[in-house]
Amino acid sequence: MTDYNDPQNKEKLWEDKAADMGVEVAALKTFYKSNRTQMRRLKRTVGKSCEGTETVKDLSAMDKLVWERFSFLKNHIETTQCGTQKHGEHMW
Repeated sequence: MTDYNDPQNKEKLWEDKAADMGVEVAALKTFYKSNRTQMRRLKRTVGKSCEGTETVKDLSAMDKLVWERFSFLKNHIETTQCGTQKHGEHMW
């Protein structure tokens, strides 16, 4: 998996996956980034009382789909407590 840190190999992996799926690389990257961002938002709200949803059952159908399909990211996404992120700080 360390080969993924190599920019050329990383781009080749994106190209291979896009070809397998029959889509453009840019579209695949946009899809992944959008869903990763949504997963971060969901992780921040599910099980927290500071804002929004308390349980996965309360999620919309689309949010449930993202939660289920991108659950492999849960341990790789860092979140902050509600309202503690500084302006300009990134969570990942």
